[in-house]
Amino acid sequence: MKKLLFVFFAFLLLCSFGCSKKTDDPKPNPDPDPVQPDDETPKEEEKQFEVTFVTNCSTTVEKQTVKKADEINLPTLNKEGYTFKGFYLDSEFKNAFDKATYNITSDITLYALFEVNKFTVKFVVDGNTVDEQTVEYNGSATAPSDPEKTGYDFKGWDKDFSKITDDLTVLAKFSPKTFTVNFRLTEDSQTYYDIQEVEYGQDAEEPLDPTRTGYEFLGWDKNYTNIKADLIVTALWEANVYNVKYIVKGQVYAEVEVEYGKAPTPPADPTLEGYDFTGWDKTPESVEYDIVISATFSAKSYTIKYFSGETELALEPATYTYGEEMYLPKNEVSGYIFAGWYLDSEFKTTSIGAISKTQTGDLVLYSLNVKVDFGTLASSWTFDGFDSTHTAAKGIDAVSNLPEQYEKDFYKFLVDNDHLNDPRLHATMKVSSWEEFSGVNPNHNGDPQRIWNDTSTNYVGGADGYSAFFLFDELVLDDDGFLLDIKGGFLGTEPYKTKYWNLTYSLVQMVQSKYNNINFKESSAVNNGFFAFVIDGYFYGTQGVGEGVFNKLRYVVPTTTTYYKVENNTVNAYTREYTNTTDFSSLNTALAIPVVEGKVFVGWYLDSELTKSVLDNTVTQFATLYPKFE
Repeated sequence: MKKLLFVFFAFLLLCSFGCSKKTDDPKPNPDPDPVQPDDETPKEEEKQFEVTFVTNCSTTVEKQTVKKADEINLPTLNKEGYTFKGFYLDSEFKNAFDKATYNITSDITLYALFEVNKFTVKFVVDGNTVDEQTVEYNGSATAPSDPEKTGYDFKGWDKDFSKITDDLTVLAKFSPKTFTVNFRLTEDSQTYYDIQEVEYGQDAEEPLDPTRTGYEFLGWDKNYTNIKADLIVTALWEANVYNVKYIVKGQVYAEVEVEYGKAPTPPADPTLEGYDFTGWDKTPESVEYDIVISATFSAKSYTIKYFSGETELALEPATYTYGEEMYLPKNEVSGYIFAGWYLDSEFKTTSIGAISKTQTGDLVLYSLNVKVDFGTLASSWTFDGFDSTHTAAKGIDAVSNLPEQYEKDFYKFLVDNDHLNDPRLHATMKVSSWEEFSGVNPNHNGDPQRIWNDTSTNYVGGADGYSAFFLFDELVLDDDGFLLDIKGGFLGTEPYKTKYWNLTYSLVQMVQSKYNNINFKESSAVNNGFFAFVIDGYFYGTQGVGEGVFNKLRYVVPTTTTYYKVENNTVNAYTREYTNTTDFSSLNTALAIPVVEGKVFVGWYLDSELTKSVLDNTVTQFATLYPKFE
């Protein structure tokens, strides 16, 4: 009995913690039936049974005492997360209890069956279900593999799925990846001009335009929108271009365009006659502005060898330097006249009396020495000059027969060229004989008939129109003002060109040396007129000194033994023998003109029979020259 009572109370205690009673049955009678005496047995139909409920939930259900099974008031039980499936007669839930069919014959215990609720857990990525799981109440869903999304980092799931109590959708959480956009100025930049952190798919901001010395900014080399990876953007530049001029002797030799910071490529080495190229005065490694670069040169030195025939002479100077003027020595040979140095042993080239500033190359010079044989025609071969005490008014007529000789030659020129009938010739000069031509001009001052019809005027054009025409058309001079050739007119026509070469050469040399404002290079009537007027005035001695240019020209007309040279900005006078300054024929070389009274000098010959003219035959070293007169 005690054992039964212990079980009974234990059962009551368990039920008090398990279920809550939810029923409309009346409360049980607080006064239990009194205990019947042992000798009184109830009737069969009045036997009651106790029903105990095991709810397995938090609801407490009191025991019920019933006579029949259909009197049992079955409670409705609730258990969070579970669904109530009914009562069973055993704790293993094998025999379901149905009060409508069950015949209760003894106390019973009814066991409540609960079935755990199951829920659906969906894992969704960008609206797409990537996993679906059925999870019991309070169970935990299992996370699928971390999803991937281009450009984003997975940051987990948006809801807790470790204790499921309802259907659940878990949206995946992502954060956009961040990329670095570096802006740099050049490919080799050690630092960045601008650094930006940009989310996936977004645009970087355009930085301020950079600046760079020597360059113009053109933009950036890459597009920096819709960023999906780390990016390096490099500035694009256009280098400034500068002008580099290479100058040779004041002239532009080459001109190149060079980008900023680059070294120019020099042109081919220039060549300059007489000089060795020694380099450029600047060799920039980096051009940052317009540059002028000049060539540097050093004057070349050349050797001089002197020969007389096949014999080499020990004469000085033995060398010369380009750009320096230098006179050559004479080769004095007893009994012979030194006629100059030649570049060939056959004396077919032009003689050289000095090394000009423009001369180049090693020189081999051959001396020409000749004799002069006048026979019975003359015993003297000099001209008497006049010293500084003579004046223009006196002229040289009193001390020399040169004026008459010149006048006679000029008259012969008029006759030979049929100019006496030329309408441009003044009427007083149109006479049929030398005697008339050399006679006194009755029209003015008792002057003889001459080149000018009136020398008292300073009219350089010449009243008769012949002063320029008959003297020359053009004087050809070198850069130093020395006479190279006479073209046209009386003085440019043979035999007068050769006969009067020395006089013309000396006059031009004096004028160029002393008065460089008078330019004989110009073939103008004015210059020709001045030239004629001076000669005319000196020949006849009828003109005073006068003023201006005419005065200057009269003073520089040379004597037969004097020439001038400019040295250190000073004009110095030198005395020379006429014979030692002469050259031959068409080679700009002629000996002084010998004068024989009443005759005209025709030329030099290599034989006493006067059949081999120097114009047609080669002069040899130590030859003898013979003059011819008519």
